[in-house]
Amino acid sequence: MNQSKKYARDNDTNACTVKNEPGAARSKEPYTGPGCAGGILIGVTYLLCVLFFPFSLCYTIKIITEYERVVIFRLGRLLPGGAKGPGLLFILPCVDEIKMMDLRTVCRDIRPQQILTKDCVNIMVDAVVYSRIFNPNLSVCYFSKPHLSMSILAATTLRKTLGKRDMSEILCDKKKIAREIARKFDRQTANWGIKLERIEIKEIKLPKEMERSMAAEAEAARQARAK
Repeated sequence: MNQSKKYARDNDTNACTVKNEPGAARSKEPYTGPGCAGGILIGVTYLLCVLFFPFSLCYTIKIITEYERVVIFRLGRLLPGGAKGPGLLFILPCVDEIKMMDLRTVCRDIRPQQILTKDCVNIMVDAVVYSRIFNPNLSVCYFSKPHLSMSILAATTLRKTLGKRDMSEILCDKKKIAREIARKFDRQTANWGIKLERIEIKEIKLPKEMERSMAAEAEAARQARAK
């Protein structure tokens, strides 16, 4: 009896967890079927495909490559079972709408960001983002441009992270900062269907006065060591 209560309590907890997670909750919406009118339209489409065989194969057969997945909407509703592919795919013309999703890693440049560091130094930062889609259903249904959304969020997170650090720390710990940003992305984009694989800080441009002062300081240090 106690074990049954425990299992019931665990199931309730899991249900609450799924409900509170946006991506998980939306991906678990039940498929209610096409309805009466939709069923008739689908049946007529199947009949037309049979009547015009084999010419209908030109419209019903699609070849999906290894790095692609297809999300199918039948009469506007997302079909259950997740994305389809790779290989041969059968679709119904005039009833099914397909969205092709590329699972390969995409590289996007973040436009230069002017950032004020913790020690009040204005710097210009160039970065690059590597991202890929791992859940095509979520990416298609809830983001019109998932990679662009990832780049915009990367620029915002980069500004917030670097704004809390000193200039010397930014110059010395580029890899550590990139790993910190990647960890933040994993928490923020868990339900987006897209994953940040890597972020790299390409270049940090300092003000001209700061470059001259750092060069003078380095020259003075070299002269002192030489003496």
